[in-house]
Amino acid sequence: EPAKPSTVGLTRMQGELTAVDGKLLFQPCGDQRSYVVNDTGGTSVLQEAASLAGQQGMLFADLRGKFSGVASGTQGSVDLQQLYRVERSTS
Repeated sequence: EPAKPSTVGLTRMQGELTAVDGKLLFQPCGDQRSYVVNDTGGTSVLQEAASLAGQQGMLFADLRGKFSGVASGTQGSVDLQQLYRVERSTS
């Protein structure tokens, strides 16, 4: 049985994805802060987001990663390990 990747230190969050200047920003639901997405887990989230974002609208993402470098009101980063889903927001 293959070993599951460790989820120690990782947080699962849902929120909105937006592409800004070639980077992907993740903003958790109900949070004013945003996080630059680093696809350290090789999830191809950048390609998925790019193909979905062609149609106008926000993207909803459910992901797990290591969130870091955030003081209130500033931008942090998330090392993305696992992408559960990405879809266009209906709102």
